[in-house]
Amino acid sequence: MLLKRIATAVRMTAREFLRRRGMLALMVVSPVMTFAMVRLALPDAAATFAAAEESEGRALEPLFNAWRLLIEALASRGPLVVVFEDLHWASDSLLDLVEHVTHPRTAAPLVMVALARPELIDRRPEWGGGRKNFTAIGLEPLSDDETRDLVALMTEGVPGAMAERIVERAGGNPFFAGELVRAYEDRKRAGAGDEGFVLPDTVHATVLARIDLLPEEHRAVLEYASVVGRTARVAAVAALLPDRPAAAIGGALEALAERDLLVPQGRETFTFRHIVIREVAYATLPRAQRVQAHLRLAAWLEGYGAAQGEELAELVAYHYRQAIALSPGGKLPEGLDRAKVVSALERAARVAWSGGAFAECEEQLREAVRLSPPEEHLRLLELIGDVVRFGDAGAAGYREAYERWRESGTGDPAVGARLLVKRLVLVGRWVGSLTLVPTKEELAGDVAEARGLLARSPDPLLEARLACAIAFSMWRWEADERDGLPPLVAEVERAVALFAERGDTLLESEALDALGLLYRAGDDWAAAIRCADRRLLNADRLDLLERQDAVAMRALDSLLLGDYAAAARAFDGSRALLRAGESEASLAHIATWSAYGAFLLGEWDDVIRLGDLLIAFREESRIATGRFTAAGWIAAIRVSAARLDDTRLARYRTSLASVAEGKRSPVRR
Repeated sequence: MLLKRIATAVRMTAREFLRRRGMLALMVVSPVMTFAMVRLALPDAAATFAAAEESEGRALEPLFNAWRLLIEALASRGPLVVVFEDLHWASDSLLDLVEHVTHPRTAAPLVMVALARPELIDRRPEWGGGRKNFTAIGLEPLSDDETRDLVALMTEGVPGAMAERIVERAGGNPFFAGELVRAYEDRKRAGAGDEGFVLPDTVHATVLARIDLLPEEHRAVLEYASVVGRTARVAAVAALLPDRPAAAIGGALEALAERDLLVPQGRETFTFRHIVIREVAYATLPRAQRVQAHLRLAAWLEGYGAAQGEELAELVAYHYRQAIALSPGGKLPEGLDRAKVVSALERAARVAWSGGAFAECEEQLREAVRLSPPEEHLRLLELIGDVVRFGDAGAAGYREAYERWRESGTGDPAVGARLLVKRLVLVGRWVGSLTLVPTKEELAGDVAEARGLLARSPDPLLEARLACAIAFSMWRWEADERDGLPPLVAEVERAVALFAERGDTLLESEALDALGLLYRAGDDWAAAIRCADRRLLNADRLDLLERQDAVAMRALDSLLLGDYAAAARAFDGSRALLRAGESEASLAHIATWSAYGAFLLGEWDDVIRLGDLLIAFREESRIATGRFTAAGWIAAIRVSAARLDDTRLARYRTSLASVAEGKRSPVRR
């Protein structure tokens, strides 16, 4: 049967692991659960964690690393097998999480098994490719004999002729075979005979036949539990059925578990035994009732999560969006407060950003733009740029907001100047994150337009940022244009002083970055290094993006000045600046310059060490690496070629080609 074959596959993959003595733990994770549930089956105890509902004050920023640390800590106690179920149903962010934790940095005995349908490879063609100790095993349909064994193990009450019909109808699908057996048993439990019993043609029809046999009160509870998600708590279902006592709902959920439609998951918590059961139950609820159920659940979650900060913000937004999607024309349901929905989407976007789910962040804000009245569009589009901060999505947010401002015809010039300057800073400073890079002429036109707007509505802060934006655009300057450096240097120096006086460390760091670039262009390397060092003095008050950029630029300065040793040591030193939960993958830019510095020093072992780290960073990072890593790959390619290390050479070349072609959206310049 299927479980037996999976167990055999695990044993074949990890035979030596399973031979080790000691405690063996099994962690089963289903990424499609609404409330993420983790079952830990330990020899001496069993614990259940409801991560999204039970935790207090959990920040999403360290989420990925926290999961990996949890798995590594459990593995350090004894042999551990981690099973990820139904990955084909997972969102992109959850797939990123799984990819992250499947790169453990521990020598502890650990095996991870990811179960998914072939559709996963359509979404992630490179899934598992190139990783060490990775084995892909395709499970073919069960044979007729294996299906007979499965039916026999499930029940002794199916007559031989009916069992053969089930085997024939199941077609080697173990879930279908199991549901056919359960459908037959439910029918027998209801007192019906074998005469006239027609086996359903599909899995969905089989599950629907079982649901149709439920008592009305149990069926209603199952249907509304499906609105909650793959996993539902008694309290959540009670919020959707306010006329029924919680005790009655709990009893109905227990009865549904006895019928093998649900699985108990801890205190008053139940999970659908299979995602298909949840889908069929959800589809049986009329559309209008689903709309109202999602709205009630969103309101209940807002009240339930009020004391827990923004933990449930994305879930609240999800249920609002489901209600809207189910409404005619995808419009707001009658009576729903538009401002309330838009506010929920904004909160969800900020939470998604803090967790590294950049695509989801933009998606939430784009939906907020769609639902909001026209007078809100400019603000929300600007918010896309402010929250995303880099890349095509951030630049598009500012550009579209500016276009809305221009279309208004009578807009405040201060608003237009603000939007244009923000976009100029982004496309100049983070040009490596863009797939559509503006031309020199386009930049010059935008700068002239920004200056015109600031002449109509002077603003010292925006004027200071515009000077920085012009400095960041120096990669477009011709050699003879650099004669105009001194006046620009003076402007950016004033910008640094202004931001420092205001106590705005992020803008001060931005201005120091621009100033350092100008000093390099003027061959004043000592001054450039002073700018980088001054940025690092404020490291404890900078966010991750600014901190890693400050260290990377300091390493680049060292490299360009011939201080290869300082550049080579920059990566190891930068680890001390990481805060709890911040991934080392964010240091890819620094690792690049350290690898190249080590190459120039002849420290080839370090080049390979850093090259392998860049491989790991590229595979695991939620903030994808980009073209700025080229120098690191080149150093690693040269060393691996000299050592005739063909395996590493192929991996480094593939990575360099991928980032050069922009297969992953880069985030650094």
